[in-house]
Amino acid sequence: MAKLNQYVNLPRISLFVERGITSLDRLGPVHFKANFKMDDPMLAKFRTVLVSEVSPYTETEKKRNRWYKLQEPVGMQVSEGTEMVSGTTAQLPPSGGAVYKIETRAGDKTVESTDEIETWRRLFFQTFYMKHGSDPKKDVPNLKKTLDYYEKTLFVELLEVPEGVHTEISYLENATSDDLIRLVKPKYTVKDREPWVLALVFSNALPVRRVIEIGVDVPGNVELPGRLWNNAQLVFRLPKGKYAWWGINSDHDAKNGGKGIWLRGDGRLTVDGKEFVIPKDSIDLDTSESFRAGKGFNRLRITLPEKARNQNGIFSKSASFNLKLLVADGFSGGFALRDENLLTVARTAWWRDTENAESEKLQVLNHELGHKLGMVPKGGRKFGGLYELDAPDKLYGDVDLIYAGKNPSQDVKDYVRSHDNAKGHRGAHCERGANGRKTDQGWEWTGNPQCTMFGATSIEDAHSPQNFCTACAKLLIRQNLDPAHSDAVLSFNSLLDTE
Repeated sequence: MAKLNQYVNLPRISLFVERGITSLDRLGPVHFKANFKMDDPMLAKFRTVLVSEVSPYTETEKKRNRWYKLQEPVGMQVSEGTEMVSGTTAQLPPSGGAVYKIETRAGDKTVESTDEIETWRRLFFQTFYMKHGSDPKKDVPNLKKTLDYYEKTLFVELLEVPEGVHTEISYLENATSDDLIRLVKPKYTVKDREPWVLALVFSNALPVRRVIEIGVDVPGNVELPGRLWNNAQLVFRLPKGKYAWWGINSDHDAKNGGKGIWLRGDGRLTVDGKEFVIPKDSIDLDTSESFRAGKGFNRLRITLPEKARNQNGIFSKSASFNLKLLVADGFSGGFALRDENLLTVARTAWWRDTENAESEKLQVLNHELGHKLGMVPKGGRKFGGLYELDAPDKLYGDVDLIYAGKNPSQDVKDYVRSHDNAKGHRGAHCERGANGRKTDQGWEWTGNPQCTMFGATSIEDAHSPQNFCTACAKLLIRQNLDPAHSDAVLSFNSLLDTE
């Protein structure tokens, strides 16, 4: 008995009859026929029989989503007298690794299929890279191990298109999501495969851009020295890991007459209950001190108005400072755009000359691809979608405003504030093998992460693995990987449609 691969997430179009798929019949729902010789007209009854499955849907998942149930085919009438061919269609659930066979019965005659059907999924990606050195091969890590893992463990074939072609895009030392979309658009050649295709971009560095408010998002407590200590100027240092958005993007630095975009308005200083406006022209970035090699600036020099200065000659005075500014809030190892079909992995971070190890890049790749494929699901939780799979036992970070829609109510905001379980990370992740503890300085993690969907690349010397834990792997096996499906939880919107 032969076992035929059925790619349940792809439509029946000729474009996808390639690379091991030899017929339209191997795409989408299963179309099958049965031959009978009957003397009398009667109904042919078809039955899809589940032989085995790697990751069965739970009863709660099947209650939420009818597509997780096997859709039994409908009987067809067979005409009288001669050999007739009867056929129908079976809509199989979207999981991978499930094996089925077909039985057809007309009268007292039963025909069983000679072949078994095993469900598979297939997605595509186009590879882009920023050339850093003289050897382009080093700019793209070896993906074979990752692709083999998806195929052999998760019943997902990830195919590069065009096969074996890596497309170079302009080099940027630091890139944002807008930069990547702008660079990829002119060289993107796979629109005909949308929405089953991703742009996979290997970038240089990916600073995390964020507007923060000193005094709100980070502490703004300051001490004003006495007059004897030359107190006309206040020096303020940003918290660890945050650097003014300067020297990161030359186009941004050139704006506002060469003053850049890092400063977002006037500041305010509150002393003894009185508030003083600090004009933005009185706030400068101290570039005499940097994080590394003349890059990364986090010290502000603020010239105070005469009335805001401490009038005491010797003793200091406490005050509070408020200011909005754009910062690089650390660096990302990679990210997947929430809506558009683009995923990127960084070569380096923190203005280093050395690059991340290939194992680190592949871990980030699998983590971000996991997010793009719906991991980690929140089904049954407060912000779980109707068609999401059940949340795993080690899920955290699912109580977050990013899952609450565009204009959440105050009640929702209050719920997130009181039930926050992000534990220092952002978004839904898996904490299997790791333990988070809240301290005065934030969240402290210990242990040994056992899933690539942990919210950080490492805990001290314990690195997050490249692969999913068993529970998350089983979730991905039964995930609906058809972005065009009416009930899909994936978002593969075309990057070409962005402004």
